[in-house]
Amino acid sequence: MKCNSIKRRLMNNQMNIYIAIHVMILIMMIKIQKWGGREKKKKKKKKNIDAHTVLFEITNNDQKKEEKEALLSEEDHLWSSYRHHHIQDVNEIIKNEISAFTEKNAVVKIQKKNVLNPTEALDALRSLPQYETLIEQYWLHYYLCNNCFKLLQDKNIVDVGLVEQDICCNVDKYGKELNHQKNLASVNTIITSDEYDQEEKTRLLLLYFMNYININDNDKMKIIESAQLNLFMKNIINEFLKLNLHNSGYYSASDEPIQLSSNKIHHVLENSNKKKIKHYKNVAKNSKYELSRHEPIIKDIILDIYNDTLDENYFPHVDPTHQQEIKAGHASHENKQNVSRGTIWDFKTENKNQTKKEKKRKILIFIIGGITYPEIKQIYEMSNELDVDIYLGGTNLLTSKVIFDQFKQLPIS
Repeated sequence: MKCNSIKRRLMNNQMNIYIAIHVMILIMMIKIQKWGGREKKKKKKKKNIDAHTVLFEITNNDQKKEEKEALLSEEDHLWSSYRHHHIQDVNEIIKNEISAFTEKNAVVKIQKKNVLNPTEALDALRSLPQYETLIEQYWLHYYLCNNCFKLLQDKNIVDVGLVEQDICCNVDKYGKELNHQKNLASVNTIITSDEYDQEEKTRLLLLYFMNYININDNDKMKIIESAQLNLFMKNIINEFLKLNLHNSGYYSASDEPIQLSSNKIHHVLENSNKKKIKHYKNVAKNSKYELSRHEPIIKDIILDIYNDTLDENYFPHVDPTHQQEIKAGHASHENKQNVSRGTIWDFKTENKNQTKKEKKRKILIFIIGGITYPEIKQIYEMSNELDVDIYLGGTNLLTSKVIFDQFKQLPIS
């Protein structure tokens, strides 16, 4: 089935629900499903462990290493509290909470001799049986933090991540707008280095080709060759390029199109979203973390749903009459953040005597092709910001590893 027919079928499937399209992931995963991709079986393990189970080591009272198994779920109050925070924030929160707890416990305070090292504090806590469960929970999350930081270092993720952020936002970490030559130079620095693995280079090239328009085929091939990728990775990139994703984006009603030369190599945001570039400049200047500047397109879609400005060209099965009726019913709430109270469902206007919780709007987003962790984090933040219950679902939970594993099942190698 060709790419155009895939797009048409997706539009026809948007009945009575908003299908928020994260374009790159959506089209790619639909193509994978068409080829009959199945979830790859995991390598043999000693134990049958699901994706939310973590194995970690803890030192018991006999000073021996003991393997523990923990499930990351709502029952773990630390997990529920930490899961949407930045990893650096979590690391600081854990240190502060352990320190605060040990300061309140005289026995531990004496044993740890006022040393604020989390490992020593947890060792001191271990002597108190009544805190066994709490100790294991803190050890688990302390372990997870350390492993995350180790992964960041081993894969040089910070270096690659900064370039990825620059490409997606077209703005550097200082809030300065970038040009094509600057971003291309950064890409070449990564892909020509031996310090990065094949998947890191391939992902970066895909991101670059997705965000720049009018790169001719010869230049694309030269860039790919300079990365010294194996045949399989080259084929992945070539299959992606066949999808022509540059012309398949979601643009919010508030976007400000820019008229550029049709033959000039330019960033997708330069072509469609002047307002978004200004936004990313402001984000860069005020962002706490340089690797967290980019915002998933799902944010724009939710805001358009919330404002009743969702583009019917992308979501043709939305009934505008229902939106207008409910928008009028919630007119009294328009003063909140200058955003009106429209809704994506035909809910009845709430009675004034209902509780605040019952008055909350509900927005349901389902993405064919899969959802990502940044999108989940974005949903969590917007749900609190807009005071709306937002539910996110999809056909897959995606990471770059999952995507590459899916491609390995296809007849392209």
